Amino acid sequence: MPYIVKNLPALIATSSGSSVTQAIGKLDDASSITMFFASSYAAGTTGSVIQISQFDPFDPFPQPGVTESSGFYVISSSALAFATTNSNALVLSNISFRGLRIASLSSAIAGEVISWVSKQISV
Repeated sequence: MPYIVKNLPALIATSSGSSVTQAIGKLDDASSITMFFASSYAAGTTGSVIQISQFDPFDPFPQPGVTESSGFYVISSSALAFATTNSNALVLSNISFRGLRIASLSSAIAGEVISWVSKQISV
């Protein structure tokens, strides 16, 4: 099965010292997601976590006739710590979620790119 890679919006800190990035969505067709961390972010990340959501942050919530969670949940702190400490990219595979963000940012500056993101999809 052939695949293509599509760029997604970057994960950007919402405010200085903010606790989260804005969320990205439209991930339900992804086979995998790769996050490329900015070097400035990788230098000062203690305790940051990747959070996922069942709902799509780009869609109006709640959707008529659909019952789903409205929260964000931590999926990885150790993988994120490894990736940022080593200035690596992080690949999330077997995607079964619709939204993604990074939380618990302590030293981010408003508008700072925390990570560039792309998804692999089958065509």
